[in-house]
Amino acid sequence: MDQKLVKNLEQEEWYRALIEECQAILTEGIFNYRWTLIKTYHLLGKRILADYDKFKKRGIKKEKEIRSYMTRDLNQSDRTIRRAVQFAEKFPDLNTLPEGKNISWYKICNLYLPEPKASKIELPEGKYRTLVIDPPWKIEKILREVRPRQVEMDYPTLTIEEIRDYKDKNGKPITDLFNPDGCHVYLWTTHKHLPDALEILKAWGVKYQCVLTWIKNVGITPYSWMYSTELVLFGRKGNLDLLKNGERLDFYGKVREHSRKPDEFYELVKRVSPAPRIDVFSREKRGGFDQYGNEFNKFTKQG
Repeated sequence: MDQKLVKNLEQEEWYRALIEECQAILTEGIFNYRWTLIKTYHLLGKRILADYDKFKKRGIKKEKEIRSYMTRDLNQSDRTIRRAVQFAEKFPDLNTLPEGKNISWYKICNLYLPEPKASKIELPEGKYRTLVIDPPWKIEKILREVRPRQVEMDYPTLTIEEIRDYKDKNGKPITDLFNPDGCHVYLWTTHKHLPDALEILKAWGVKYQCVLTWIKNVGITPYSWMYSTELVLFGRKGNLDLLKNGERLDFYGKVREHSRKPDEFYELVKRVSPAPRIDVFSREKRGGFDQYGNEFNKFTKQG
């Protein structure tokens, strides 16, 4: 992002008005349900589209570049901005929406707003003694309906097969990161995907040992149990010992942004598993870990 251009934009009245109006739209409607939420994203998309020509007159012609300014100043994900604009373009009149007011934003996104494939980047060349892998599992619809504020994933997801067989842009698999002399593997999973995660460890040649449990300060109750925990499978390649025995398998940590894992987990890993370490599908820089992922600074500035 051109910092000189950023400064110039911030000084322009039309751009300040655009940001202020978009912030007002989001503040008024983002935490509402169904139809109000749909109208909010529609209004947001229309408002951004209205000033596309002004961006282009200042040499900002690519849609992704325009979105980068909006995501920065609205504190929203690129996907949220892209889908709002895409929605307003595809359905300029909300009366033409299939199912009318009975449709959900989740359904609109999944049926009518196609998701571009995430670009892959190169895996690092090193071999690691410790790997934390937090795959972008496809989240089940039940969570989308029960937790309407969390209306969509703000990053591209992968199928079970895509996670198991993941390769970088050059065809290098995740398993190439495993130290052949032994390593520890921590694989995050949801309750629904626990059986799949066990099969993925097996396919990677990792021997499963135990489950670590994140005990959250909040949870959701779809129909029966309150889902107030998240799981991490621990396995080994070879016979690499823990640095310290006797640590508990459960750890407490506050829930923050979706997909953001607690600091307490990473401190635990550093106590029991040796360097070099890597955080795969990382979204936040952490001391003691290398990173791999498309959004490795997603949460770094948020603290």
